[in-house]
Amino acid sequence: MEIEIKKYVLEQLNGQCIRRKRIDVLEFELEALMSQADEKAREVIEAMAFSHGDGEHVQTSDISDITADIAMGYALAKNPIKIGIIVQSVETMFMHMVFEEVMRTQAQLTTPGAEIYVRPIQGVDAERQLAAIDELVELGVNGLALSPAEDARVRARVMELSSKVPVVTFNTDLPESGRLCYVGPDNYAFGRASAGLMNLLLAGKGSVLVVGGQENNLAHRQRVDGFRDEAESQFPGLELLPTENCGDDQKLAHDIVCRALREHPDLGGVYISVNGQIGACEALTEMGAAGRVRLICHDLIPANIENVRRGVIDFLIDQDAHMQGNRPTELLLDYLLCGDNPESERILAHIDIRNRYNV
Repeated sequence: MEIEIKKYVLEQLNGQCIRRKRIDVLEFELEALMSQADEKAREVIEAMAFSHGDGEHVQTSDISDITADIAMGYALAKNPIKIGIIVQSVETMFMHMVFEEVMRTQAQLTTPGAEIYVRPIQGVDAERQLAAIDELVELGVNGLALSPAEDARVRARVMELSSKVPVVTFNTDLPESGRLCYVGPDNYAFGRASAGLMNLLLAGKGSVLVVGGQENNLAHRQRVDGFRDEAESQFPGLELLPTENCGDDQKLAHDIVCRALREHPDLGGVYISVNGQIGACEALTEMGAAGRVRLICHDLIPANIENVRRGVIDFLIDQDAHMQGNRPTELLLDYLLCGDNPESERILAHIDIRNRYNV
């Protein structure tokens, strides 16, 4: 028994010596890294060993994986990666859900040395967006995600910024701005799908009111264009009334639908392409047209779900608030930390069609 105890103690002491030597080596390597200038440190860190997802280790220097992790953590702690996110129209039901997903992503962020700065904006306001961009640039953000207003000044500012840091657009795109990629729905396709559903509901014949949103929001215009183009080219039996814009305002959407019902008693369907769903539902209910006049809207939000179950809304087409609020941050971190480009220039939400059987 005494011999066994002695053997055990010697093994533990020997193991402790080995561990101490390893720690000394790590401390020496880390101290060497910390003593270098920031630029040189980045060069050394980039040359370190990293591991592939399949388990294969690629050794590109003499510095160990453990030291690489320690050094990377030190570099990020000293110069954290800063992500700026601008969410417009947060007063609308869907964009508020996107904003909540952004805040949830911020709260759950576990990447060491990464920080998220969120700037919510009411409405589609180019001046406020430009001010928010300038504020985030002043904070030193390394990447930016935004739901942009379609404005020449915003496009020019994003073009200038994208030459220095990666920019991701979400919910609505900003073509020819130099952005890294777009995350969100194919809004033109959403409009086309809505036209196809309306044709089915009306059995190929009837008058339809299309309600648009903000003139300086590309997504809003694309949905309206998609609906009208598809209906005019594929469904000649649908009579489209002139498009009216509610500017994302529920009261105005209510008034537009009420007026259309008074002027067109035989109105067959309404397509609300933007925020305005509650106003449209209230108008149809007040005018005694709920269930008779077919209604197609967007966004899987509680109020819309309830109106689907009540039979006021026939179809909802959702645009995935979780993806829009989460994916831009993931893409920017992958790009900044690992140099990974997005899998596509346009990362699109699934066209998720809901009715009373699957809400």
